[in-house]
Amino acid sequence: MPAAAIARYLEHLRVERRVSPHTLAAYAESLQRLERLAAEAQRPLARVETAHVRRFAAQLLFEAIDGKPRPGTHSVATRLVTRGTTAPGQ
Repeated sequence: MPAAAIARYLEHLRVERRVSPHTLAAYAESLQRLERLAAEAQRPLARVETAHVRRFAAQLLFEAIDGKPRPGTHSVATRLVTRGTTAPGQ
């Protein structure tokens, strides 16, 4: 999927699907990062496999954990809940 195909897809999202500008920016940024990941793996984007996408998702997760979320992502307050059956010492 060369840059022209990505541009066509983004145009489809903008015109046909009428996504918001923020959503479109998030898609564009993610596709650009995925394209870079494919280049690092020395593969055409159209031949990226599941393992490559998992690696990409893990990179995004670790960046968000490190306090560097990407456009289109939001931080959500979380808390850890332990059940009595999983609590240490029980």
